[in-house]
Amino acid sequence: MKSLHEAETGRTLEIFFDREELGWGDDFREVIDRAVQEATFFMPIVTARYFDSEWCRHEFLTFYRKARILGVTELILPIVLAGASFVRTDSSDKVASTIAAIQHADWSNLWQEGRGSAAWRSAVTELVRRIVDLRALVETQLNRQVLNQTRLENLTEGEDFPTDPVRRRQPSEVVQALGSKGSSVLNGVERVMRDVITFFAALDEAVRALDGPGGRGNSGLSDGFVVDAHSIELAARDMLTDALDFDAALQTQLRLTCSPASRMSLGRVVVDVRDRAAGLEDLSNGLLYAPALIRKLDSTLRMRPIASLAQAIMKTIRDLIKLLYEWIALDVRSLEPADREGRITG
Repeated sequence: MKSLHEAETGRTLEIFFDREELGWGDDFREVIDRAVQEATFFMPIVTARYFDSEWCRHEFLTFYRKARILGVTELILPIVLAGASFVRTDSSDKVASTIAAIQHADWSNLWQEGRGSAAWRSAVTELVRRIVDLRALVETQLNRQVLNQTRLENLTEGEDFPTDPVRRRQPSEVVQALGSKGSSVLNGVERVMRDVITFFAALDEAVRALDGPGGRGNSGLSDGFVVDAHSIELAARDMLTDALDFDAALQTQLRLTCSPASRMSLGRVVVDVRDRAAGLEDLSNGLLYAPALIRKLDSTLRMRPIASLAQAIMKTIRDLIKLLYEWIALDVRSLEPADREGRITG
């Protein structure tokens, strides 16, 4: 890819490959986050195991957030080598459904032919040409794009980008709407997490009853657990979508140049989001036993349907918790007013 890209454009293509770039003793999160933030394109190499990897999910959602803030999800170029059946727009996994919705390439047949095959080499050539075209498109798009108040309003409310200037609101109104959206999202996250904790507690109690004296052994769980799991899984997935929408709006606002009054208002929003997120962090401790419970369920054939649903719920909750950590780490100091000598006050 590097050689072909340089031949096509005369420009060097720098590639960060985590298996080669991460050294012994490195802080994985710090190195990965820095690489993702500095990258122009993100090319996840997907197999079925990709969706079970905590770090793969973290990489994907981190870059996805960055691309949405810039308004150019074309920067993500997933290559599916195996497990294509998992990549569906109706998937219960947010990462899988997002990959399905964007311009991913299915190379599962090419992978079977081998990297030395003519078909593989042709696919790599087409991929490089696509990168060249997309780089030009994205550079043009970013040069023309002005992150204005209209774009922020749409990110906050999840609407399409309008061209009617009458619909634009004042910065103070947008920040107020952002605060309301943040409060609603955090209330929803708390509600979903409490529902998940209650569900797993009941599930754990039921499994213990089956294994205890007089229990029914491997006869299975009540169908009610499957119904509840479907409902909770859907609610958690929708909540993650809402949280990512709010995050894009918040991060976009943080990039904008605001008046002192608007910056102070935004600072209050950031403090509220940060404090609310920190308050929810302890809730995650109520799910520390869940992975072991899921493994136990998965080891019993008749319980595997509920195990699959429970695993899907936990993936989404982990993604939500990582987003909470990002909000807890928000720095409000850049939004605080400064005195005439440039010192931060407040």
